[in-house]
Amino acid sequence: MRRTSLQAILLLLLASGAFLTVPAGEQMKIGACAVEKDTKEFPLPAWREAEFEFDFPVPENIRPILYAGADYQGHPTEVFAWVGVPAQMPEGEKAPGIVLVHGGGGTAFLQWVEQWTARGYCAIAMDTVGCRPLLRWEAKTGVRSRLPGNRGPEYQVYERDLQNPEDAWTTQAVEAIRRGHTLLRSLPEIDPERTAIYGISWGGYLTCFAAAADSRFKAAVSVYGCGFLPESRDTVKHAPDEWFQLFDPARVLPEVKCPFLFINRPDDTAYEWSSWRRSAMLPAHAVRSVPGCFGHSHTCGLRPEGEVFIDSIVNGAVPLPEIGPLEVQGNRVAATVHAGTEPIRGELWWSSDSAEIPEPRRAWRKMPATCDGNVISAELPEGATDYFLNAVDSRGVAVTAFRIVSK
Repeated sequence: MRRTSLQAILLLLLASGAFLTVPAGEQMKIGACAVEKDTKEFPLPAWREAEFEFDFPVPENIRPILYAGADYQGHPTEVFAWVGVPAQMPEGEKAPGIVLVHGGGGTAFLQWVEQWTARGYCAIAMDTVGCRPLLRWEAKTGVRSRLPGNRGPEYQVYERDLQNPEDAWTTQAVEAIRRGHTLLRSLPEIDPERTAIYGISWGGYLTCFAAAADSRFKAAVSVYGCGFLPESRDTVKHAPDEWFQLFDPARVLPEVKCPFLFINRPDDTAYEWSSWRRSAMLPAHAVRSVPGCFGHSHTCGLRPEGEVFIDSIVNGAVPLPEIGPLEVQGNRVAATVHAGTEPIRGELWWSSDSAEIPEPRRAWRKMPATCDGNVISAELPEGATDYFLNAVDSRGVAVTAFRIVSK
């Protein structure tokens, strides 16, 4: 019987024999904190200090670790991660937590953990492809450093994924995220009921699955990554249709229960505009942001919209503006906006390119939209074939109303 993608992932989540727990009394020190046991439903994976030599400084509040991943091809595996806590915390207070998931060509980024711990979060960033972080001299060569010993797969091998979905990179990586989340929630400094996940590109793809499979997350952000991958063939070239039946996020996004922010650009080459728009309509509590044509990289993917969104949910901070559906009357478009900050400015983004031009190659232009009370609107330029409205608040963060598309 063919399994759905969510079922394939849940095989490991439900197989209690696959979990390894920390020996009684053993603790992992991160500065002044220690890891303790988590809930029975999500046993804490075994871990150890990563005894690697790094040619860059590592802050005292952040530690490199190796923790037990899922079995791969019948043998146990380890996952590398950076785990950190805020350098200073007010006595008696608990911090929120964030799981950080890299994209293609990336690794567990120490800088991400530094940035989020500086913002008052406990944070974990794991490597999902069986590697350790690049040293400075290695980064210049582009050579990836695979973990020694037992490790999981490195990205997709379609034949392997179909023969044994438990060994597929997607399944293994999502299980690494779930176990890393359990590890993070065990830190004494953390409030385990205030955790979120942030993924970029392939990390956003994984975030779709992780948010569906792990209901403990209170918020999720996917930058670029989405479902309906057959429409974005540059992302998964040569994948057979059977692979999409198991490993397309569109199949699990309706299962996501937490608030979910989708961020993308209209000219993305990996997760194309139509695929992304269709995906961003699937979760019950989805928010959508298209700040413009901002590039595709791990650096470009660190968007202020993601920070504001997560802060608003786990810290009760001022949320992103709320924007209603795009309304089209003749050649005028409008959307209703509710914002926690003032003032709001409106933007109309539009393209006049025809459907024959591939979406990543279409040219986009921006013009101001009119703000009248809580409504933003704009006259469509002559020849506009596609368009969306942005509401941008005083912090410079944008939320988007776009045309609903079907296949």
